[in-house]
Parts: sequence; C-alpha cells; structure tokens
Amino acid sequence: IPGSQHRSLPDLPDDFLRRIYGTLPHLACFHRLVCRRLNSVLPGAEKVSLRVNQQKGHLIKASHLTRYTSLVELSARRCRDVVGPLSTALLSGWKAVTSLDLSFNDAGNAAIAQLAEGLHGNRKLRVLLLGHNRITSQGEGGLGAVSSIAKSLATWTALEELDLDGNELYSGGGKELAKGLSHCSRLRILGLRACLLMDAGAIALAS
Repeated sequence: IPGSQHRSLPDLPDDFLRRIYGTLPHLACFHRLVCRRLNSVLPGAEKVSLRVNQQKGHLIKASHLTRYTSLVELSARRCRDVVGPLSTALLSGWKAVTSLDLSFNDAGNAAIAQLAEGLHGNRKLRVLLLGHNRITSQGEGGLGAVSSIAKSLATWTALEELDLDGNELYSGGGKELAKGLSHCSRLRILGLRACLLMDAGAIALAS
C-alpha cells in the first residue's frame, strides 16, 4: 500500500484484499478503503476472516458488517461502538460466524444482551470472547446480559471457548451462567478471571 493519500483501490485484485485484510489492523486508512470496496470484494467469498482495530475511533456501520455475508471470524478489540452494529447484523440473519473476539470494548449490559440475542440459535459458533465489556449482574440492567448469554448457551452446541474475564458477574451471575453452561458439552476453555464470583457463584459453576 503506497500511502494513505490513495482514496480508492482500483488496481488491487479481490483475492489479494481477502488475504491481506485482517493482517494490517493498524492501518486505519486501509480499513476505510476496504470498507468502500465491500460490495465487490467480500459478498462472494467462500470464507472471510476479519480483524479490525479502531484505535483512531473510526465507526463501523451495520450496513458495512451485513455485507460480509460469508464472514466466519471477526476480531474487533477496543473498537468504538462495534457491538451494536454487529448485533444488528446478526439479528438480520447473519449466521455463518464461528468465532467472535469482542474483548475490551466496554459494551455494557444492554449491548451484550442484544448480541447474545443475535447469536441465539447459532450452532456453528465455536469461540466467543467477551472479556472486559462491563457486563455486570448488579446495577443498571441487573442480570439481563448474563441471562441472555445463559439462555443462548443452550443453542451454541459447537461452543468450545467462552471468555468473560474482567466482567463483574458476582455470585448471581455465576449461578445464572451455570444454568446455560450445563448444555455446552464441547466447551473446553472458560475464562472467568476477575469476575467477582464469590463462593456461591464459584460453587454453582463447579457443580
């Protein structure tokens, strides 16, 4: 990529973009340029993996994400308002995704509850990383987000890894989560560091 002064990608072949996009998350200008090519670059792809890093605060629109019809893996850490558009895309019938890394987005209870609703019934989802997203069982929203995750866990029959590190689940959240985890026979990795589970929450999860 010669430099950020270029405003279109007319000479780059589509297969090149599919391979390289996701390996250069630090180039915000490249992200913006590829978004302009979504119509021609991505809808026909057999498999798309996307990494986005929006440290400069560039917004992702739902209309952008819904064009990734073959997207199976999305990593969007520390992105600005990515969870809302993603939830909209999922609720619109985007069910091919198998791996989501949305760590460190500070999304909050309402956004995560909507995300879990959008993922409900996805039997291909293998990895879901939601660490450090201000999910809490106390205060505004209460157990809403945790309950939504627990309810959807029963439908995520392929899930192998779930990370909720750094979210204040407390004992109530731990108990709620335990209900859903009982259905996850393929789960191999569960991240619950610094979740303030207390004894009651930990016991519920271990039993």
